[in-house]
Amino acid sequence: MTDFIELSKNRILVIGGYLQDIEITGSGHDASVTSRPGGSAYNVAMCLSYLGIDVLFLSCFSHGKGVGYAFDSLPVQSDCQRGIFLYRGTEVLAVQRSSRPTVSGALRRLLEGEKFALAYATLEIGVESLSLLDGIDSRYRILDPSPGIELKNLSSLEKFDYILANDHTPVAACESKLIIKAGAKGAIHRGVVYSPPLPGTDKLGSGDLFGAVFSYKLLLGQNAEEALKWAVLESSRYCLFRGSLSDYLFQMKKR
Repeated sequence: MTDFIELSKNRILVIGGYLQDIEITGSGHDASVTSRPGGSAYNVAMCLSYLGIDVLFLSCFSHGKGVGYAFDSLPVQSDCQRGIFLYRGTEVLAVQRSSRPTVSGALRRLLEGEKFALAYATLEIGVESLSLLDGIDSRYRILDPSPGIELKNLSSLEKFDYILANDHTPVAACESKLIIKAGAKGAIHRGVVYSPPLPGTDKLGSGDLFGAVFSYKLLLGQNAEEALKWAVLESSRYCLFRGSLSDYLFQMKKR
């Protein structure tokens, strides 16, 4: 945890979910259960950190849970709790949703007037957390509008430069802003399909890697089309990879 914000030229603010991911493989007495930190926003923060970006992560977790992260973290509300995500392969078996916190005045005051190179948000802890963006200065603002169940509570998309939506989530947004993530099949922007060199099999976390790489390339000065091509390439490589997202990031870092 951190109680202060250090200035950084390329610091990124990530707002959204931190969940306990529980993966089940096999069945019956031959089944195995793997538990690891997860959530879309957490994955984005982790990916960006692996890429060498300075990240501040705002989410729901008990005090002290952020210790050991490779990035700074703050709870949106002191007593809010993370969620639980239970899955097998790409099948979601059950979700215990994170708290929908009320944004604390102390956190709002702490962030007010801060400058970030980019702000990245999901809807995993509700839409009220997005109000934190109103008090900060950021070069880019990106929204991953998931889970789709929260979209009905979102009043406007105007404050965002890009909307990275899953292909199964209907979003009414300006065509120039909207990027459709189609998993192993690539992405769509302005009616153009960006296909990967080798399509693999959809994997949970590939969309989070896509969002992180897209953001990273924007910070390096690439335009949206160039950043999108890199995001498609990396997320498709992960879809062909047999290990976890953290395993893939470790391999990617060694390139």
